[in-house]
Amino acid sequence: LKGDFVDDLISGAEHSGDSLLRRGAFLGCDLSQGAAVILLGVDEFDGLVSRKGLEQEELDRRVELLFSQCSRCVSSSEPSSLVSLKSGHIIVFICGKTAHDAAALRRLTAALQNLGETAGGLSVSAGIGGFTPEAAQMDRGYSEALVALKVGRKLSGPGSVLHFAEVGTYRLLLDIWERDPDEIR
Repeated sequence: LKGDFVDDLISGAEHSGDSLLRRGAFLGCDLSQGAAVILLGVDEFDGLVSRKGLEQEELDRRVELLFSQCSRCVSSSEPSSLVSLKSGHIIVFICGKTAHDAAALRRLTAALQNLGETAGGLSVSAGIGGFTPEAAQMDRGYSEALVALKVGRKLSGPGSVLHFAEVGTYRLLLDIWERDPDEIR
């Protein structure tokens, strides 16, 4: 149920805002005042960092532990928010006052990244999307967070954090970086 809801939010599929608001409320996520998206990427899971002797099964267990800890952290600071694990990434829909405050989003993101270390020595990169006022446009916030995550990793490597507002012209280079990294050098 939660996975389908998150898929619908991030895919941009045609759904009425009212339907998304009702489904979100059922899951404890209040998107009625908008939200910001934080996307956490575990660098080991995405192949940016390798740990000798860390088998995939153990990595999966540590990512699950990180997800649980992130869920607790987010629910204690912004209870109407939602945290989901999808394809090794942790997607956080931050609702409430924190969603409107870039500095508060950075502090929360740093706290979530630090949980990676306590969840088993994981390196975590993060992308933060801009505030999205409408539930039906949450795919834009997710896309912004994904671009910020990718650009942050290209610029600063593993453990990076970048807000979409800081991406600037690097957004234009992202497609080239992904297609032909040597062309940028």
